[in-house]
Amino acid sequence: LIEILPEEKIEGSVVYEIFSFESILLINENGKLIAKSLPNEAQIAPIKSALVIDIDNDGYKDIITVGNHYGVEVETVRYDAGYGTVLLGNGKNNFSFLPPRKSGFYVPSDSRDLKQLSIRGNNMYVVTNNNSSLSFFKEQQ
Repeated sequence: LIEILPEEKIEGSVVYEIFSFESILLINENGKLIAKSLPNEAQIAPIKSALVIDIDNDGYKDIITVGNHYGVEVETVRYDAGYGTVLLGNGKNNFSFLPPRKSGFYVPSDSRDLKQLSIRGNNMYVVTNNNSSLSFFKEQQ
């Protein structure tokens, strides 16, 4: 953009540079934040919401994400490759992708938020999708 704008428009302007669009996890190690990349399967679309919970009851925190972004500029294609992710943790801040056919979690929508609910003692997950209906998932016992 800087190359095509007239110089007088750039003078005195604030210019930001972005070096990575990678989705990361920030780990607090004694007050210092360490960035760790999420698995490749979590990199294919913008993440709009995430839950950090123990989804498989193994005592380790896992991550569930939803995302995509359909409302883009005319000259940009929409970001619609995501379908949500379930990332299983091993207790050492390493996460592995659990495919939708195994997790049952598949949300190929323009998702905005993800919340956990308890209904009659059952864990449920609700996903809000932009300009669409809600998606509900029941935790398997």
